[in-house]
Amino acid sequence: MNLLSCWLAFLVACGATLTIWNPDPLCAWTYEIAIFLLAGIACFTAREKPQKTAYILVCISLWGFAQLAFGASVYRWPTLNASREVSALGATALVGVLALRPPSVRASFLNGFVWFGLV
Repeated sequence: MNLLSCWLAFLVACGATLTIWNPDPLCAWTYEIAIFLLAGIACFTAREKPQKTAYILVCISLWGFAQLAFGASVYRWPTLNASREVSALGATALVGVLALRPPSVRASFLNGFVWFGLV
């Protein structure tokens, strides 16, 4: 991933942190849409072969949707919401794995996020 994608990941993380207190589902949906778009871009622009970590993240993210597909859920709406949230967290981890692979980029990202949290 290029530097622009790393900055976008940083901004999405900052936005999620700033709106974590808000119970409005629109904030969560905005984060989820942004991270899904960023993960899609990361997958299409990745230059190296995916690691096993990526496949594990995909399997974990699809588990709730598999429950819905096979009718194994008692309450469909909460299962759908939880599946969407878990998929967004898996996409976040995938973006982190792909974008923060170089140690210098990872150190800069973490240093910037520490300063963001301090402010």
